[in-house]
Amino acid sequence: MDLELEAKNWMKERQLSSITAADYQARACETAIFPKHRATEYLTLGLTGEAGEIANKVKKFIRDGAPRDEYEAKKIQ
Repeated sequence: MDLELEAKNWMKERQLSSITAADYQARACETAIFPKHRATEYLTLGLTGEAGEIANKVKKFIRDGAPRDEYEAKKIQ
């Protein structure tokens, strides 16, 4: 089973609805709280933080040779 289908099944089992990327973006814009005059810096730092999380997972993959559990393995595929 591919990861997208597995995620949809997980959401369905928990009676959660899925949303499109456009819906997510619209909702995120409604709740975004940051100084608009510093938007570029703020959003860049947020993106950098997310990239850092991924880099840390790759680092551990290189160190350990494989993810420690199936959940972690699916997150980096």
